[in-house]
Amino acid sequence: AVWRRVLPYVRRSLACPECVVCSSLLRRYVAGGVRSALMPHYDEMAFATAVVSLSSPSNYEGGLVVQSSTHVNSRRLLRLQQGDMALHQFNLLHGVDVRAGRRLSFILWFAVDSASCRLKTNPWKEQAAKSGDVDGQYLFGRDLLFNPPQGRRKVEVEAEAWRWLASSGAGGHPKSQLNLGTLHAKDDDM
Repeated sequence: AVWRRVLPYVRRSLACPECVVCSSLLRRYVAGGVRSALMPHYDEMAFATAVVSLSSPSNYEGGLVVQSSTHVNSRRLLRLQQGDMALHQFNLLHGVDVRAGRRLSFILWFAVDSASCRLKTNPWKEQAAKSGDVDGQYLFGRDLLFNPPQGRRKVEVEAEAWRWLASSGAGGHPKSQLNLGTLHAKDDDM
């Protein structure tokens, strides 16, 4: 069913004709167990994520939570029926919160093509950054800082990274603003 239904749907919905399933996993959340929640995060190593609910909503309370911004007031619970699929791109802040019962999900991570999957690259961050997406600018800037490309001078890469973070911060991204504030405070201490 994944290859016949989900992959064509993802390619069509995201205008990504070469998208491939790069990785998949089964995830279990149990209230009061080892894993009952997953803090808000970005699936930045995947161009897109599909979450297929394997549990009936009568088996648990809570579930997949999405956020339109980093502010907690923007959190919304996605109520998925058993067999429903939620599809989102890498720049959606989301998490999981199971308060009662047990929730099972099948997760699929997609790359834009087989090469980016095989080489573990994520060109979608740079594309999003250049298109003005503040989350993309934040993720790409951070990626440059922590995973600098080979063959470029460190000082040039860091300068580019901070420019992307500044652009994202100017667009209102709070994590970029925090990083920039920390950098300036550090500079003031020197």
